[in-house]
Amino acid sequence: MDFIKRTLKWLTLFSVTAFVLLVAAAQYNLKNPGVLVAPQSSVPVKVLPTYPRVPEVDQMFRDLGITDIAQIEVKLTDDTGCTPSPTLRGCSFSYSDHMTMYLTSVWQREPNRYSTIAHEYLHWMWSKGDRANATDLIAVYNSNSYFQQRMSFYNYLGVGSEPFLNELNSTVCTEWADSALPFNLLAYCTKHIPNRSLLPSNFR
Repeated sequence: MDFIKRTLKWLTLFSVTAFVLLVAAAQYNLKNPGVLVAPQSSVPVKVLPTYPRVPEVDQMFRDLGITDIAQIEVKLTDDTGCTPSPTLRGCSFSYSDHMTMYLTSVWQREPNRYSTIAHEYLHWMWSKGDRANATDLIAVYNSNSYFQQRMSFYNYLGVGSEPFLNELNSTVCTEWADSALPFNLLAYCTKHIPNRSLLPSNFR
């Protein structure tokens, strides 16, 4: 009887030990014995693309206080894919996770190149739904006849239309003096372009 009890005890111990070893083995990489393999997550990890950097332009982003530089692809070229124009300084295409900014040879000859970079950057913010109040923008537009002439380049979009407001959003934030902007509008512009001292103040 004692022999049978001892035999059953050892069989039970052997079974438990074997089970533990099998469970542990399932966590090991069979191709690389001894390396513990972490359980795989079913949630995909999104890897953002990387873009060739233009150090000079990256520094200008930093000067303006723009921080999401890695998500901005910059191309110095006249082959922009945008509507051709002899005065085109820059244009951009906006996507959910990045933007592509084209800066032309006209831009490279500009005395103040910060305004174009900031202007195009704000188009990206607009595309993501981060926009200044349309009523504030129109109020600024209506307050200055010289500024209306400045914006006449975009009249083909339809004054007051969403595409026009998109351009108005970028232009007001990059060409107006801080002192002439309504508080809410200035707060919006400063949120995206913290160092506004580098931008021109063509309108007051």
